[in-house]
Amino acid sequence: MADYDLLTELLGLPNVRVTHHQLVGPNQLNLFIESTADAAVCPDCQQLSLSVHDVGAPQMIRDLPLWNLQC
Repeated sequence: MADYDLLTELLGLPNVRVTHHQLVGPNQLNLFIESTADAAVCPDCQQLSLSVHDVGAPQMIRDLPLWNLQC
């Protein structure tokens, strides 16, 4: 498994780490991330949860360009 510590640091988001990346043609970089938080609020019941009890489909969020690539 590749080490993505540098990309995680450059991304600069709290409680998130980059798990892998994908170059899509010459103009697009997809970064795949996951949460590192120990707990989260359930979006359905609004209760604090210490364990994952449901996983939704991956979401693609387009952000500002990085190194002149769509991210």
